[in-house]
Amino acid sequence: MPIIQVTKPAATTYSNTSNADVYPPNLFAFLITTIIGVGLVLWLWFRKGKEQAKSYEALVVEYSSPNNLRPAEVGTLFDERADTLDVSATIIDLAARGFLTITEEEKKWLFGSTDYVLKKIKKDTANLLPYEKKLLERIFDGEDSVKVSELKTEFYDDLAKVKESLYQDMVDKKFFSVNPEKVRQRHAIFGISILLIGIAIFIVGLFEPLGILSGSGFGITITGAVLLIFSRSFPRRTALGHELFRKILGFRLFIEKVETYKQQYLEKENIFSEVLPYAMVFGVTEKFAKALADLGIKPTQPTWYYSNRPFNPILFSSNINNFSDSLTSAISSQPTRNSFVSSSSGFSSSGGSSGGGFGGGGGGSW
Repeated sequence: MPIIQVTKPAATTYSNTSNADVYPPNLFAFLITTIIGVGLVLWLWFRKGKEQAKSYEALVVEYSSPNNLRPAEVGTLFDERADTLDVSATIIDLAARGFLTITEEEKKWLFGSTDYVLKKIKKDTANLLPYEKKLLERIFDGEDSVKVSELKTEFYDDLAKVKESLYQDMVDKKFFSVNPEKVRQRHAIFGISILLIGIAIFIVGLFEPLGILSGSGFGITITGAVLLIFSRSFPRRTALGHELFRKILGFRLFIEKVETYKQQYLEKENIFSEVLPYAMVFGVTEKFAKALADLGIKPTQPTWYYSNRPFNPILFSSNINNFSDSLTSAISSQPTRNSFVSSSSGFSSSGGSSGGGFGGGGGGSW
């Protein structure tokens, strides 16, 4: 008869490990602080930063700049930022409207770069916007002409003033309730402050047995970093600004889809010079020119830009981009400063005006 062995079940053993050992206090402190801190940042962004778009808003094509907004205004409303590119586009716009001319100055040696001469045209500026007037005044500084290369490190402070004037224009027209750049700066400073406080608490917490302070400090540091990242998106358009922003998207569609709206382009005179500054702020200058060429639309020769080369829309748009790059580099170039000497800064910008012509004059023909 087989022997059956009965084994007793093993006695249940209980671990003396507490939850505090598995989930240390510093981890709890970190999670709670991070969740609350990041949650508050997101709540603040949804309340004051995120622009609430309506789901039923349809994009309608616009065949001209909405409300006759100038290129810099369109660019600022488009990305909520007054870029140096917006200032460059303003120069081209002012040139096309007859306030100045642009003349290419060829390279003087093999590895040199093309320079550009801006010449002021005597014309009543009473109807110009404040930032446009300031731009012209700062660029020429009492002179009749200036080279773009001469603006390098001389226009930096003036550029800031022109941008400030542009932001003020947007606030005065109620496109923004507050200067969007100041909104970004305020939240960025707040984010940096929280981040530094978090680092300080974390360091102090390294000497604390339970590690609650170090965990909380790490969470506060992350909260500050998140706020710093989100600070760029806190500016918010007003209801009017949002309405115009939607129209600007429709205007961009018109510029980017030339082939779709060929008839509208054929019906407009001087459409190339009129649309060019807006194509610049949207970053589609060469694409715009090529689309016109592909459709057989031949723009008229601009009378505000002088070059020794024959006029070609695609080549011209490329040259305009080169001019914009040179101007942007010059006017945003910061002068060297130290605690004893502060070199003077100025503003550099370029634009065009009627009163020249591609077919004659010292600038040559395009």
